[in-house]
Order: sequence, then structure tokens, then C-alpha cells
Amino acid sequence: MKKFVSVLLVIAIFMSLGVSALAGGSPVARNRAGGGEGLRIYNSDDVLIAVVPEKEVIRLAIGSADKLSEEDKAAFQAAYDEVKDLEGKVVRRFLWLDVPDKYKELEDFAYARYDFGSMGQNVYLTMNGKEMDVTRLGSGRYFAKLTEFGAIAIISD
Repeated sequence: MKKFVSVLLVIAIFMSLGVSALAGGSPVARNRAGGGEGLRIYNSDDVLIAVVPEKEVIRLAIGSADKLSEEDKAAFQAAYDEVKDLEGKVVRRFLWLDVPDKYKELEDFAYARYDFGSMGQNVYLTMNGKEMDVTRLGSGRYFAKLTEFGAIAIISD
């Protein structure tokens, strides 16, 4: 009887591990930089006007720049060359962020909210070399108001 109960316990433990391993994404992974729900688009009155589904958001590291058009690839590389040599600063993250034109061309488009985490002091974010408005949420969490799309650099001291 003891063997039977111990076998059942082992099977129960094994199955519970298997279930959590198959669960779709952890909450932490969904809330990483940019959020897991896509990007939220706002008008100039800070009213939500659209949400870009996560599957439509393009995020690329510099190593994947060859997936971009030649023009975007050149802009991405130029932005990378500009930030990689900043003195006294740390580039915490560098990526290409884009959405389909239908969202950029919305009549009331003012900005896309980009949530991100970063370590360091004096955190700021640039998009195509232009500093974007960043709000600190606390505990290393921030959001930026992106008025355009392209090469993002998250930088701190």
C-alpha cells in the first residue's frame, strides 16, 4: 500500500511539473519591455484610440537587421553606431520597433506607449536618435511616449 501511495505521489508531482511547463507564457514574460498585449496608441488628449496586437509589433535586435528593408537597415545601423560609443553612459537595450502603417496613419495618432524596465540612474530612451518623453513608474519600471518608430536605445548612467 505504501508503494502504491508513493507511486501516486511521484506521478502527481511529475504531472504538476509538466502542466506548469506547458502553460502559455508566464506573467513576467508578458510584461517585459513593450508589454505582452501589444502597443497602445493614444491621441494628444491621452485617450486610447487603438491597440496594436503583439503579433503585429516588429521587434528586432541589431543582429537581425538583415530582415529590414535596405533603408531601414541603414538607419538601424547608423543609430547603433551613434549610441555604441557614448561616453559615461550604458546602453541597456537597443532594438528596432515598428508597427504596420495602418496604426501610424491613424488620424488622431499622437504616441504609442512603450513600457520597459531598466537599471541605472538617469534612464532615458531615444528613438532614431531623438529623446522621447519617459515617465518613471517605480522599481526600475518606465514608459515612453513614442512619437515615431525605428531604432530604440534605452540608456542610463
